[in-house]
Amino acid sequence: MSVIKGLGPSNSLQKTKKRSFYLLIPCFLLALFLFSGCTNQFMDQILGHKISGNGTLKNPFRVYDEEDLRKVGSDIDGWSLDAHYRQERNITGMSKEWEPIGNYTNNAPFTGTYNGNGKSISTIRITPAGESCKGMFSYILHPGEVKNLRLNVDIDLGTWNVAGAVAGRNEGGLIQNCNVTGKISSQTEAGGIAGVNTNSTSPVNTGIIQYCISKIYIYNSGETVGGIAGNNEEGLIQNCYSTGDIGSTGQNVGGIAGYNENGTIQSCYSKSNISGNNSVGGIIGYNFNGLLKNCYSTGEIDCTGDNIGGIVGFNSGNVEYCYATGNVNGNRNVGGIAGDNISTVNNCVALNRYIETNGDPNFGRVFGNSTDPSSLNHARFNINNTSWIINQKNGYNIVQSDLDSIQTFWEDPSLLIWTSPWDFNGPQFIWAWVAPYLPILNNMPPGTQNPTIPGLP
Repeated sequence: MSVIKGLGPSNSLQKTKKRSFYLLIPCFLLALFLFSGCTNQFMDQILGHKISGNGTLKNPFRVYDEEDLRKVGSDIDGWSLDAHYRQERNITGMSKEWEPIGNYTNNAPFTGTYNGNGKSISTIRITPAGESCKGMFSYILHPGEVKNLRLNVDIDLGTWNVAGAVAGRNEGGLIQNCNVTGKISSQTEAGGIAGVNTNSTSPVNTGIIQYCISKIYIYNSGETVGGIAGNNEEGLIQNCYSTGDIGSTGQNVGGIAGYNENGTIQSCYSKSNISGNNSVGGIIGYNFNGLLKNCYSTGEIDCTGDNIGGIVGFNSGNVEYCYATGNVNGNRNVGGIAGDNISTVNNCVALNRYIETNGDPNFGRVFGNSTDPSSLNHARFNINNTSWIINQKNGYNIVQSDLDSIQTFWEDPSLLIWTSPWDFNGPQFIWAWVAPYLPILNNMPPGTQNPTIPGLP
């Protein structure tokens, strides 16, 4: 019997074995991929190189390690200040002091995008040398964006100024969904996220910080200090919160912003304990023609100066739909909501246990001092374990029976505490009530909201 060459039984078996072998290769690689502790690193090993990108929005430069991170904005290999970047791995153990990306002094802003991609960087260390604006970025300018980043910093600037974990200065840019930890010391304009958040002028665009978390401890700092931004000048801060304690020797200190000039702060809360001198508040230290709404503060405020409030220290703007629960202590003009008010504060609730001065009579349940008519503000009846005259300065009474029953306290329309503008049921559903806590904010970044009335059994 003749056998046609190439079609015999042994040759067919060899081909079957080869196919089986080739099929096993992807299975083997997949198994290694699934069981690898560091998938990005493993893929780099398999590929033999990093995926670099070309700096466009659709194909950004990839940041894998400290070496890549230090190239951002350097112009090395085209990694310019207007390019687009995406971080691919957690970056830890930074080997030396950080040089901020961009340079405010030399008018060299970052105008690209940096997408942290949910990854982290630790620890960025900065000391007072060179550039006057310090942070991971010195200077972000519209249309610059930094987002989706977890960052740990150690910034100690001594007498130098303007510091924030993400940016020293954000001018018309967007900082979104960033979570920062660590510590900052700076004498002027220090913020957990940005030292200064302001608008750009040509073209005009609002500087925005939103959906951010600051757990930064700010210490040995001077004036204009805030848990999110030191100075919010015509900027927008929304859906953010701070929990890090703030210790300042100066004025204009707040749990969210130290100074708010013509800016808007909304849907934010602060758990920060705060110390300072003049114009200190649980949310804003000095509100100059700004808008503050739908915020709450639960931290303790202990100061040596004047104009100290559970929500705002000094107010010449508009404050509405806010409440405070922390004790407030200062020298003069001390209030559960505002220390000194010369404008409008409406629909706010003071639930502080104690409001105290150093012997000065200018203190009250809602205002320490107020020269402008405000309305529909309420306060617990037993602040400082004393009786209060019901007037504009002290607000309407919230009696013990309502304090004892939180659900009744917030839901009984006859109390006029939560009037219809408090948005519990739409159109934006800003507030939510979750027993047994006080109202909390919807649409916030991850975190525990559990505000309660202090001093109750």
